[in-house]
Amino acid sequence: MEEIIGNNDYLIEIECDHIHLLFPLDNIKTIISGKDVQKSQINETTAIYQGREVVVYSLSMLLEKNSTAYEKYAFVVENEDIEAIVYVDEVKGIHPLKSKPYPFPNCLKQLGVDYIINCYMLEEGYLAFEIDFIKLLTRFYKKNIRRK
Repeated sequence: MEEIIGNNDYLIEIECDHIHLLFPLDNIKTIISGKDVQKSQINETTAIYQGREVVVYSLSMLLEKNSTAYEKYAFVVENEDIEAIVYVDEVKGIHPLKSKPYPFPNCLKQLGVDYIINCYMLEEGYLAFEIDFIKLLTRFYKKNIRRK
């Protein structure tokens, strides 16, 4: 698994509230057990990761879902602007990018859902959406900033 983390030739499949999502591995620094995240004593929205305080999100919260599933895994997501831990319900597998995406539904573009990159038909017959983690985090952050 370590050799494909950070590789954009693979997508990781997540199930969140019965929806199958795919995330490129290029922004995922590592995948850890949700139990291994040390909650910060300061507040519930941060955790201590490798000695640093990092913002924590739930994927269901980012997608504005009311999931009651136990969040078993956590992704450390990182690029030059963002470092965050994102809890996910279920990791279903890793898929190499070998098939072409299906045409993206225009209705989603019109709704302003800019964090969905593509959609793919998985071997199991599920339609799965490829999500840009960084756009999703940025969108959520901007939407929830408290203005003075």
